[in-house]
Amino acid sequence: MKSDSILFFISLFFSLVGLLVKDVTSSSMIEVSLLRYIPILILYIKKFKWSYAAVLPILFWFGMFALYRISWCQYSIPGMLVIGMLPVYFYVYNRITFSHDEISFIILLFVLAYLAYVVISDNHSINPNQVGFTFLILSVDIFICIFVNYPNSVIKNFSILFLLFTTFLLIINTESRNSLMVFLIVIVSFFFKGRVMKYKSLILFVILILYVLYPWIYCIYAEYYRYGLVNDTKVMGQDVFSGRQYIWVYILYRILDPAYFWFGGIDTEWWGKSNHNSALDIITRYGVPSLILFFSIMYFYFIESFKLVTGKYKSLLLLILVTMIWGMNESGLFLGYSFFLLLPISILRSKRIIYHKRLL
Repeated sequence: MKSDSILFFISLFFSLVGLLVKDVTSSSMIEVSLLRYIPILILYIKKFKWSYAAVLPILFWFGMFALYRISWCQYSIPGMLVIGMLPVYFYVYNRITFSHDEISFIILLFVLAYLAYVVISDNHSINPNQVGFTFLILSVDIFICIFVNYPNSVIKNFSILFLLFTTFLLIINTESRNSLMVFLIVIVSFFFKGRVMKYKSLILFVILILYVLYPWIYCIYAEYYRYGLVNDTKVMGQDVFSGRQYIWVYILYRILDPAYFWFGGIDTEWWGKSNHNSALDIITRYGVPSLILFFSIMYFYFIESFKLVTGKYKSLLLLILVTMIWGMNESGLFLGYSFFLLLPISILRSKRIIYHKRLL
């Protein structure tokens, strides 16, 4: 096993441990977080070659440090570290590949983590949205690994169908409506991947616009319900309005203040819960320009990924992007999921390596 793979598997192990520890104990361990970041940072240094893609993470970290120094806000250092790792993950995943056996080992680790979540999913003290979103992310990773590693085989078809059916039932059991919505969007995107690729720019633009407008539409709908203009508000046996409209209205109102608009620092401690939206997480902590910068960086690296991945596997990159964008409706992207969300980029790049070895 090459040194790149060893470093990756160390990071993968501690990422899975951190995910389970966070959900079981409802707390994150900074030691585990550092142990999962250090191997990726070493890979970043090893793969560094002067280019826009290589320098962008450094500029991003420098910008966060400058924001931390000039702003009056008390930013969370661990939170800034998690966000700062996003462009590093992008850069590294666009530059490492895995062998057939290594991808098989990745599948094994993900399946074990998946089974662990099946065991703990009935624990009512765990946020069901987090559990549902974890099932979604792990199933997308396993699906892409199987699709790439076992092409044109009965095992592949059976495994994928079993995985999709099981994940659907598990997400239904968690009653995580947002995870179910993303899961169905991913399935539709896959089965219509030919047309999705043809109109990918339009589809992604529409998804992004709907995502940005979603909190506003949700809050307006909540006001209709408040004044008795809407009666039936139950989906999957639960009220659509779980209370998040209160924090969303508060945040959307506060960002009208120029100081909060530019630098963030909106106090949401009184709410006592997550914001239930990763974009609003960024806005409350770092301001609207930071959110625009985040989406710009995402766009830049995904364009690079599309150039590196060949053939029909480009369409699978859209599954990752759709999952990331719409999945941000939970405060999940920066709770440790970015490692798993972006990993399939390396898996899809590895297809070229696996196919070449089989020809030999």
